[in-house]
Amino acid sequence: MSRPERLLSLLMPISANTMTGFFNRHRAKVPGSFWHQALLTAGILCLWALGTAAGEVVDRIVAVVNDDVLTLVELDQALRPYRNKLGTMGYPPDKEHQMLFKVREDILDQLINEKLTDQEIRKADISVSDQEVDSAIERLKAARFLTEEDLQTALARDGMSLDDYRRRVREQLLRTKLVNRQIKSKIVITKEDVKAYYEQHR
Repeated sequence: MSRPERLLSLLMPISANTMTGFFNRHRAKVPGSFWHQALLTAGILCLWALGTAAGEVVDRIVAVVNDDVLTLVELDQALRPYRNKLGTMGYPPDKEHQMLFKVREDILDQLINEKLTDQEIRKADISVSDQEVDSAIERLKAARFLTEEDLQTALARDGMSLDDYRRRVREQLLRTKLVNRQIKSKIVITKEDVKAYYEQHR
């Protein structure tokens, strides 16, 4: 696998694993029947999208999450890297469509969770500076031994601009900050803890 190919993991949202617990805690903010309806909508849209030619996607609302909407274009953009990857794996058309159907459902669920998280971020007034975004990208490149050219090549292959990638990194940093804040808010240090620590380290 070439270095640009290894970048694929960077282009995937980190929330699928890191944020699962946090997302589940916030599902209560949306009526339970909504999740079933949202996934049902994903299935209907999947059948519709698979039956149309590329480039014919018409934007529409696929889910309403409190005061935010999730559009078909957002869903299609999130699905694109997975669709491209599946297209290179040599599956028969029926198998590829079946796998794409399942991936679309999972991505819709993930995007709904991300909308909920973004609402919590706005409520908590959490922000990320341009410098933090730059530093995160440089750390990721260094960890995977990627040059700037490797990064640009991988982004171009997945149809993503550098601005799109920076936006995605910013979103990931915001969500990480939110999770860290939630974790810290649950840590309670009592007087007994302080006393025990003092006794152990004096």
